[in-house]
Amino acid sequence: MSTDLIDAIDQHDAGKVSALLSAGADPNLARSLPPHWRPLGYAIEELEFGGSLDIVRLLIANGADVNAVYVDTGLTGLHAAVFSENIEVIKLVLDAGADPNIPDNEDTSPLKFSVEQGSFEMAKLLLEYGAERTINEAGGFCGCTALALAASKLDIAMIELLLKNGADPDTRDADGQTARQYLPPPDESDNEAWDAARDLLQGG
Repeated sequence: MSTDLIDAIDQHDAGKVSALLSAGADPNLARSLPPHWRPLGYAIEELEFGGSLDIVRLLIANGADVNAVYVDTGLTGLHAAVFSENIEVIKLVLDAGADPNIPDNEDTSPLKFSVEQGSFEMAKLLLEYGAERTINEAGGFCGCTALALAASKLDIAMIELLLKNGADPDTRDADGQTARQYLPPPDESDNEAWDAARDLLQGG
């Protein structure tokens, strides 16, 4: 039944998904073979390829766990939504109870991915739903905090947003570096942006 549900999601067939769920298909059962997709995360991934938001809604309405993780990667449906940069689906899963602080197997949170993608709107939304609880945790794919990642990109708006929501410029990563030390070399950067970032991070 799980394979049938995944197949229906892959076909973008909301009617078939609805019928399978009504017949008892488990909306949380992962594929037994790699990749171990879960229906909700896969439905969100498929939005990029013509999938239907109605399928995502159907799965949630029928008990899909919005915080369930992929065994292979530790990614949640919210991670998938952030990767898609789809604000509507991000808000949908957050409203359904998705925890924005659950990291993947590399200890990367949805907030940090939104900073990597340079999406102010996504980061702001995640923070509105509680992502500030882990805002100062270092680690993940960059080994740093979200603020340090924003600093490395000279993303002034993001730096300001993170600071406003409790990011600490004095937080150090495993190598003892603060966000200020993640600033790119000044001679390789936009002088105005570099000066602005330095001033914002002056506590680091």
